[in-house]
Amino acid sequence: MTGRSEGDLDPGPTHDGSSLPGGAEAKADDLIGIRLGPRFTRLWTAATVSNVGDGLLVAALPLLAVRSTSSPLLIAGLAACRGIPWLVFGLTAGAIVDRVDRRRLMALVDYGRGAVLVAMGFAVMLSDVPIWVLYVVALGLGAGEVLFDSASGAFVPMVVPDGLLERANSRLYLSLTIANELSGPAVGAWLFTAAAAAPFFVDAGSFVFAASMVLTIRGSFRPDVDEDDDGSMRDRILEGVRYVRNHRVLRSLIVVSSGYNFLALGLEAMAVLYITQTLNGSEAQYGIMLTLAALGGVGGGVVAERVFARVRHGTVIIAVLLASAALAMFAAAVETLWAWAIFDVTLFFGSALASIGAQTLRQRAMPAQLAGRVMSVYLLCIFGAGPLGATAFGVLARITSLPTVVVGFGVGCAVLAATAGRALVRALAELAESAAPDAAA
Repeated sequence: MTGRSEGDLDPGPTHDGSSLPGGAEAKADDLIGIRLGPRFTRLWTAATVSNVGDGLLVAALPLLAVRSTSSPLLIAGLAACRGIPWLVFGLTAGAIVDRVDRRRLMALVDYGRGAVLVAMGFAVMLSDVPIWVLYVVALGLGAGEVLFDSASGAFVPMVVPDGLLERANSRLYLSLTIANELSGPAVGAWLFTAAAAAPFFVDAGSFVFAASMVLTIRGSFRPDVDEDDDGSMRDRILEGVRYVRNHRVLRSLIVVSSGYNFLALGLEAMAVLYITQTLNGSEAQYGIMLTLAALGGVGGGVVAERVFARVRHGTVIIAVLLASAALAMFAAAVETLWAWAIFDVTLFFGSALASIGAQTLRQRAMPAQLAGRVMSVYLLCIFGAGPLGATAFGVLARITSLPTVVVGFGVGCAVLAATAGRALVRALAELAESAAPDAAA
């Protein structure tokens, strides 16, 4: 396992007062003037360029699919293909990440995804592409995403001092939001209109650039492993699952994050119908709402580091859940576009804070040698909850009404705050108490 980057901070108590395995935060005043360092800068640059390329496909892939079929079921299946690899070998990917150099794995995956997209670009240039080819491409990209996301989540704490994780995660979140939700889709749609193959070639180039940039990060990023360990893949996977199950902070984080993803993606799936049918909004107004929501996420990413320098992570997460519940009830009661806009902007602002806070807590709680498996368990639960939420909210809207869906989201957030949110805060407090004697010693 590689050492920390230059200028590392001496581990201290976290903002929740806990000493999480893997390091801890320093006081806000101690962080002034400390930079994230060149290794993170290269990682951020690679992530930003890759996110821009991915943003192009957010628009280009569905537009290409519509040329092949008008079936809503087949179009929906294309989106599902990106999530299937998580269910099939998400846990296996985590075990692989914990046995190899994570930097090289990330680069290899990106080169592979770039090759897939180059082939796709030529296919679009030469002939009409059948829907089954898009399914294969989506599955291939999704498989790469499983390996890459598991590795990158474990990689960040290896190049960033513990006390600067909030700053690093905020910048990565901003990069993702701006590229994938603001600039990328708009540019992707424009490029597709000008030349259908262009978004695929550009995204391929972004993957190649990102892989090459990651390889310039110096150091060895293979976690410490027992060379005499001849345990099976199944044993290694179960070791990671048991660690998460027995770690109260990680277990609570998974419940909170999965529950919120269930609710948020369920509401998102119904938002277009709620805005256009219940609120009588136009397609253009729906697009404006999406833009406002993305800007709310950007705002949350901008202020996240300052918020967590003053407020405990668990407190922020509960506050986000309760605010989401209250504003959902407000939007459902008023039923106007301006009320929905307030709700949407605030929801995404809070979601950014909660995501960054949960990511930071998780990175501090997972030991380096198990980080890949912890990430895979976490992401498997997150990605599994989203489609379930969309399905459940669709059924709820069908048997009741669209306003009931908004109310259901609010009630769900309140229940999640009162149960899993409180459990997370208690787990952090207990961990802080148990760590206090060691710190005093």
